[in-house]
Amino acid sequence: MYFLFGLMVLGLAVLAGGQVWAVTGSITSAVLAGGAIFVLLAWLVRGLTKKRRVDCLVGEVQEGLDESEFTTLVPGQKISQDRVQKQVLRQSEQAAHSIRSMLQKKKTGRS
Repeated sequence: MYFLFGLMVLGLAVLAGGQVWAVTGSITSAVLAGGAIFVLLAWLVRGLTKKRRVDCLVGEVQEGLDESEFTTLVPGQKISQDRVQKQVLRQSEQAAHSIRSMLQKKKTGRS
């Protein structure tokens, strides 16, 4: 399909250049007109054939997540959900504390 669109754009540019050459007799004008038509049509066809992308952040998950996927750490071991949640909260608090301390060091100018 892209080949046919490209062939159509190229053919229309050649026809437009030929028409300008036939009317004016100037090869320079014909080449400039053909080039301008080619660029314009190529830009339009590219816009029409480009897939619409969804605005999202890099790494953003589009589908929903199930909480049960995160409760079993190792298959075969029985770990309670409360223990896992406490461990996750503790790790997130440690990470937040580390980030706060790095920002504080940067703010005060210490290395």
